[in-house]
Amino acid sequence: VMEPIFTRLGMKLRTANFGRGGLGTFQDTLAGTDTYGDPDILVWDSGMTEDGKSGAADAFSRQAILAGTRVPFLINHGWFSDTGADFAYIDILSMEGFPVTPQDEKKRKKIPAPAQYLKCETSEMNCKSPNIRFNSQCWIDTKDFTPPKNQLKVCGGRASWHPGWREHQFAGRRLSLLVLEGLEKAVELWQEKIASEGCPLDGKYWHVSKHYDQIRETTMKSVEDSACFKWLATYGLEIVCGTPMHGKTEFTPRANPDYTSLRSIVRPAANGYIPEFTTQVVYDKPIVFPDQEVPKGGVDVRAIAGSRRLDNSGIHTTLSKTYRKVFGTYNNHYKYNYSSAKLRALENVLTPGLGWEIYAHTSVGVCDGTTEHYSCKRSADNDCLGYDHHDSRGGIYGDGTSGWIIFDLKNVIVGRIVMKLETWHHEELVRKKGARKYKKRQRGLKVTGVDHWPDDVILDYAIDGHIKSLDKAKLKKEIYQPQRVVQLLNLLNKKPNKPKDIEVAVRLRCPTSKGACYVNINHMYWA
Repeated sequence: VMEPIFTRLGMKLRTANFGRGGLGTFQDTLAGTDTYGDPDILVWDSGMTEDGKSGAADAFSRQAILAGTRVPFLINHGWFSDTGADFAYIDILSMEGFPVTPQDEKKRKKIPAPAQYLKCETSEMNCKSPNIRFNSQCWIDTKDFTPPKNQLKVCGGRASWHPGWREHQFAGRRLSLLVLEGLEKAVELWQEKIASEGCPLDGKYWHVSKHYDQIRETTMKSVEDSACFKWLATYGLEIVCGTPMHGKTEFTPRANPDYTSLRSIVRPAANGYIPEFTTQVVYDKPIVFPDQEVPKGGVDVRAIAGSRRLDNSGIHTTLSKTYRKVFGTYNNHYKYNYSSAKLRALENVLTPGLGWEIYAHTSVGVCDGTTEHYSCKRSADNDCLGYDHHDSRGGIYGDGTSGWIIFDLKNVIVGRIVMKLETWHHEELVRKKGARKYKKRQRGLKVTGVDHWPDDVILDYAIDGHIKSLDKAKLKKEIYQPQRVVQLLNLLNKKPNKPKDIEVAVRLRCPTSKGACYVNINHMYWA
């Protein structure tokens, strides 16, 4: 709805869904706004996994305010007024005031199509059934492509507690109304001040730097009394409540996916090797389902909003030159500049190993949470190419024989480095129809901490060549979990004399267990 409105204003609107099934927000909060893309508007909508009054929700808003180049307008459950931020509370999925869909089919047609079945007259109408609430599909036959794998009829995730397409559409319309209201007020102010004070409009009405500074100053004053501080002080992570953080990851969706990938800071081995995808995108076109089109007689709101004719000067069809210079285009996968690899402290001590690889569940394609690309998860083994949700928990995977993996972190200011890892992976040798044995990777989330690792496990990490080794007893003490499946290990807590680049190396060993210990590294955070 809003895209054509912003196009008329000569602006490109980019909207992203960074939701993750079964997870809260903390694994992203620790990266500041790097993986969120420094947004202008940020919605907290994680009520299924986080309490709106929790330390995690407070940390979410504080990093949003402090970490980026701008302070976003926050839309959430409204608990963050002590940060000084501009925010709005919207009960996005409230059905109050909505018309009841009658059981009589003739009367039902009088209800606008988007509002039908949100509230039903009788339970016999089965308004909560998946067939009514969801219209997602996996594939529609096309002449130009046949999927390598048989496609499912409908997408997974149709849980009874998940909102359907009507709820999502309604939530989007509500958010659009809020933005439209803000735009209207801005235009009115513009007209009023131009009429009374002349042109150009005085900068005090639209420059926001001082306003950002005031919000950040208010946010910093409340750090020690905040829910964020009270929660994270338990783990020695209270720095997150008042210091801009940065991070790289293989989780998706994430903004600027090549630039923010964990692979982008991996130092190549001597032969140039870094972990890369072994699968390829097989289909990179939009998949259009008739059931998702505007129904006959329905109102095409987007078409109305974009009906005015525009010349090309009013449409941003490409990324800005500044954006391309900093991040590159989305269509180009990140290419490591081997000649620029800095081998200062570690060149004579540690050598990157060749046994690390991209974790099997890492999404191939461009997975930035937007609808601007069609390649995410579109690999040959995908049985639902039309799913198009970018949620995946990727990483760089290794075992006790993989050797060192080395990360080059840029501009470490405060001297704090934290690694997010997963210790619950294990592999089993399996026979398939009498054929030769192969390894099957499994997860064991019911086993906590490092108990999946054998007793002889040792995790080595090195900061600028200074190695520290943790055996299983020490790992049990030092790996902590502030949120579900968010396992963290503090690697550095020492402020340098001045901002510097730091080299971080990690290795897993289990000398007497024949390498049968496994780790998935999926985030690196620093400040």
